[in-house]
Amino acid sequence: MENGTEELNEDNVDFGFNLPDVRGFYAITSAIENENPDFLLFIIEHGGDVNIDLGSGQTPLFWAIDLAIDGMIQNNYDKPLDVHLQTIRILIEHNADLHKPDNRGKTPVDLISSYSANYTRFIELRNMFTDVIPNIEENVKYKKLN
Repeated sequence: MENGTEELNEDNVDFGFNLPDVRGFYAITSAIENENPDFLLFIIEHGGDVNIDLGSGQTPLFWAIDLAIDGMIQNNYDKPLDVHLQTIRILIEHNADLHKPDNRGKTPVDLISSYSANYTRFIELRNMFTDVIPNIEENVKYKKLN
């Protein structure tokens, strides 16, 4: 430190990843939506909160699971894209809360049931996430749609 100033480096710089931009969006949302797991890791490793409220109580994991399932359906794929599963894995490995409810009481893992028209489809969809969601049979339960 010279003249009362500290040299800046990435260990002592606040990147502001937990603050929204002028439009109300967070960097972690951009990494998820732009399918950029390297940027997602950078954000997390530099203080990005994997359980931050992105609006309406939804977390990055909520957005990632929704993107994976909705993207699969919209594009008529047989399974979620590998990049979406990788994103989910990264979030979970960095302690994203599988059961943090949004403002409507839905959790990220509830989305698997929400996208399922029946129990058979739920099992098919749940099995697509077996490699990324730990203890999936205990953590992801079928909830009949009302």
